[in-house]
Amino acid sequence: MTAANPWAFDAMLEVDEVTGLCTGAGSGRRPAECPIPLAGCMGAEAPFPCCVFDPNATSWFASWTRLDRQTAQEQWRKRREADPFLVTSFAAGSLGWIASVPGVTCLATCLGSAHRSVAGAMPAAIKAAAILSLVEFTSQIGAAQASAWISNWPALALKEAHPDSAAEGAVQALEISYLLTTSQTLWLYSADRLLLASTLLAAAFATFTSPEHVRKMASTRHAALGVFLSVLCIIGFAFDVLRFVSWAVAGIGLAVMHLLIEMIFLPIWLLWLACVLRRISAQGGSYGSTTSVELGERSAADVGV
Repeated sequence: MTAANPWAFDAMLEVDEVTGLCTGAGSGRRPAECPIPLAGCMGAEAPFPCCVFDPNATSWFASWTRLDRQTAQEQWRKRREADPFLVTSFAAGSLGWIASVPGVTCLATCLGSAHRSVAGAMPAAIKAAAILSLVEFTSQIGAAQASAWISNWPALALKEAHPDSAAEGAVQALEISYLLTTSQTLWLYSADRLLLASTLLAAAFATFTSPEHVRKMASTRHAALGVFLSVLCIIGFAFDVLRFVSWAVAGIGLAVMHLLIEMIFLPIWLLWLACVLRRISAQGGSYGSTTSVELGERSAADVGV
């Protein structure tokens, strides 16, 4: 293999001057035999040649982390194509969070939010999650607009290396800037799962520590499902913030958590909550002005969901 321009290859790694092996610094790879050397890669006096990896022999993730030009350009093209779907999903998520606020507020009232701080924390937590999801939605719209505009700049469309050009390295710089900007809000926008877990745990604690008649109306089984769902939320948060530690593991974990939380157990909890509130309403409960104790005194039926 010969090449006049070493920068046309995927990546060049440093060579250990003692062993002559590729160090693979920052790549997570063990030291390996140096590939076929490129003449003049490190200068005439260099004791060892560069380590050069053939882009056709590396995985997509390895090419991406080595900032291969074509891989970065392809990644940005896929991001632009996915932007409409991402914005739509964020919009649907924001509407879902906002729509869940009245139901949680009603449950908090039934559990005595007027005189119990733990029940009073439920509306605050779910409202904070709704506001956070709305901020994330608007932020995503702005990021999609800016990235679509910047990615169309001529400097980002270069197919070959031009060391003397001011545009050299533009797409790599954009990729790094995008990842750093995303990581700045990673924990913030992942906190909605923690806020949901806080809401569910507060509801469960308020239910289990309420008088017998309130526990029967609010349903301890519904509260137990909330505890289980809160554990899933905490695990999902952990996967979310660890995506830059182990991308493959976090990706699989996030997919599983999205399926379990958003697609299965959270809809079940919300539908069950609607049934609980409907039953309390049928028994004469007034969400706006009636305390949980008064609701229990009005309840004549000893039933549970």
